[in-house]
Amino acid sequence: MGLGGAMNSGVSGLQSFSNAMSVIGNNLANTNTSGFKASRTLFSDLMPDTVSGSGGSSQIGRGSNLSVVDDIFKQGSIESTSSNLDLAIEGSGFFMVRNPENQTENFTRAGTFRLDEQGNLTNPEGYIVQGYASNGDGTFEDLPGDIQINTRSFVPGKASSDVSLTTNLDAQDTTKAWDLYNPTLSSNFATTSEVYDSLGNTHLISTYFNKIGDRAWEYHQTVPAADIDNASANPTDGAARIRGGEITADGLDGAVPDLTVNGNAITEDADAALIAEAIEDADSNVTATATNAREFSIDSNALASPDGLASEFSFTLNIDGSTDTDIELTRADGEPEFTGQDIANAINAEHSGAASFSSGVLTINGIDGHNIVISALDSDNINAHGSEEDVGIPEETFRGSVELISDEDITLGGDNEAYTGFTDNASATVAEPTMVEVASGQFQFDYQGLLSQITPEGGATITPEDATWPNVTIPEGNLDWNNGADTEQSLEYDMNLTQFATDSKVVTQEANGYSSGYLTDLTVDTEGTISATYSNGEVRDMARLALGKFANNNGLEKLGKNLYQATNASGPADIGMPGSGVGKIFSNSLEQSTVDIAEEFTKMITTQRSFQANSKTITTTDEMLNEVINMKR
Repeated sequence: MGLGGAMNSGVSGLQSFSNAMSVIGNNLANTNTSGFKASRTLFSDLMPDTVSGSGGSSQIGRGSNLSVVDDIFKQGSIESTSSNLDLAIEGSGFFMVRNPENQTENFTRAGTFRLDEQGNLTNPEGYIVQGYASNGDGTFEDLPGDIQINTRSFVPGKASSDVSLTTNLDAQDTTKAWDLYNPTLSSNFATTSEVYDSLGNTHLISTYFNKIGDRAWEYHQTVPAADIDNASANPTDGAARIRGGEITADGLDGAVPDLTVNGNAITEDADAALIAEAIEDADSNVTATATNAREFSIDSNALASPDGLASEFSFTLNIDGSTDTDIELTRADGEPEFTGQDIANAINAEHSGAASFSSGVLTINGIDGHNIVISALDSDNINAHGSEEDVGIPEETFRGSVELISDEDITLGGDNEAYTGFTDNASATVAEPTMVEVASGQFQFDYQGLLSQITPEGGATITPEDATWPNVTIPEGNLDWNNGADTEQSLEYDMNLTQFATDSKVVTQEANGYSSGYLTDLTVDTEGTISATYSNGEVRDMARLALGKFANNNGLEKLGKNLYQATNASGPADIGMPGSGVGKIFSNSLEQSTVDIAEEFTKMITTQRSFQANSKTITTTDEMLNEVINMKR
C-alpha cells in the first residue's frame, strides 16, 4: 500500500468529516423548524489491503467512508401557540397531506395548518390535509379525503321539544283562584322558560302555580298573545273581558231608579249601599261599592267559559223606542268569531250611524241623547233601549268574553222607560288579554311533600307508576306561532316538583333546542376531531384527522418543505385515526425541532479536530514523500 495508501486514507477522512460537518450545519440551521428531526452521521471503514509479513498475512485499513445519515425520530418538545389549527402529534404518526398538483400523498410532522380560500385545511405550501369527513351522526367516513370546512356555514334553528323543571312549591301558601287576566295576583308562584320554535326564534312560556287546597295545586302555562296566531285561543276585537268598571245609577230625568236583583225589588227609597249589597248577594264574582247615597261602582272578576263558538245568532233591536228591527249575523265554518265591529256594522246597515265600536266597547246610540254602552257581549240579556228581551247575544259567540255585571236578573229601571243591563251614562273599562293559556292541569302531593299525581286538563291522571311520569305536554297546535314557524310543535315538561314548607324556588330549569347560528370557531381535540362552534353555542363535528405510521421511519425519503415520502425501505403507511396507536393530537401546539444545540456544538468540535487530524495525515505523508524524492540528490 505504501505512502500513497496513507495519503488516500487521509483524503477519505477529510471527505467523511466534511459530510459530517454538513449534517451538523443542517441540524443547526433547522433548530427552529417545527417537526424537524435531527440527523446524525455514521461512518464505516473501507475495505483494507492485505499485506504479507514474516508473521503471516495482515490487513491495513484504507480509511473511512460515510455509512448512513440517520434521522433521530424521537418525540420533540411541544410548544404552545395561539392558533387553534396549530397541531402537534404525541406519538409515532405523521400527518397525511395531498399534493394538489400531482395528487401524491406525503407525510409531515409539522402541524402548521390553516384554511385556504376554499376552506381546505392546508400546510403553508398548500398541501391539503387528509382526514375522515363527518357523517353528521357522530360517525365518520371510512376512507380519508381532503378536509374542507365551510367557513360561511349556518346551522338552522332547532325547535325545543323538552323542558326540565325542578321546583319546590311552598306548602305554607294560601289558596288562590286562577285568573288568566291577572296571573300575578292569582298565582302563588311562576317561572318562565325560554324555548325555540323551528325557525330558531325564542319565545317565553310562563308556568303559573296556584294552590287550590291542601297538597293540591293547579298549573297554567301561557305564552304572550302577540306570539300566537291561533284563532281558537287568541281573542279577536270585541272578545274582551271587563277588568272592573263603574256603573253610575243616577236615574232618568232626575228620578231615582228602581232596582230588581234576582226578582227582589229594591224600593226607590233605598240608598246606594243597599243596592251594592244586593248586587254582591246576587253574584259572588262581583264587588259592588257605594260611593255616595246615589252612586255605586261595580268590579267584575267573573270568568267566562271559552267552550264553543256560535255559527249564527240574531237579536231584536229597538233603536227609536217604537219600532223593532231584527238583526242577524252568520259565520261559515272556519271563519273567525264575530267581533264587536261586526255587530256595529249589522246595526248600522239598518240604522245608519246608530252604533259604533272602538277599543273593545260597542256603543248603541238611543233616543233623547242617551247612549247605551255595551262593554262585553256575553249575556243572554244585554239590552239596549227597550224591554228586557230586546237584545240577546249568546255568550259562546265570543271567545274569552265574560259577564259584565252579574246575570240577566239584574235590572235597572227608571220612571220613564226600562233599561236593562245599564242606565244611561253607563261605562266600564275593557282590558284586552295579554297572554294565551296553552296548557293547564292539577298536581297532588303526598304527606311527605312529594308529587304523587298529575292530571292534565283534558287528559288522564298519571302517577309514578306510569311510563310518562312526571311529564306534562303542551299539545301540537296550541303553539301556533305567528311568525311562520312549525305550528305542530309540542313541548314536554318534566315536572320534578316538591311541596315542602319552604319558599317556592326554581332549583333547575333547562330546555333543549337552539337558534340559528353562524360559524365562529374551530377546535381540535386529542382524537383529531375537528369541531365547528357556532354563534348559538351549537358544536358540530366536521372531520377527523388521518395519521400515517411506518414500519421504518428512517426509510422515508425527505422531500423538503418538512415533507416525507414513503419508499420500499419505509414500507407502506398504515393509515388510521389518532388514538389507534399512531399518537394523539394537541391543538394550539407545535412540535419543536429535536436539534440539541449543545450536542451539535460538541459534535462540531470533535468533527473539526478529526478533520484536522486527517489533514495532518496528508501533510505528514507529503513530507515523507518529499524525503524520498530528496534521496535522489
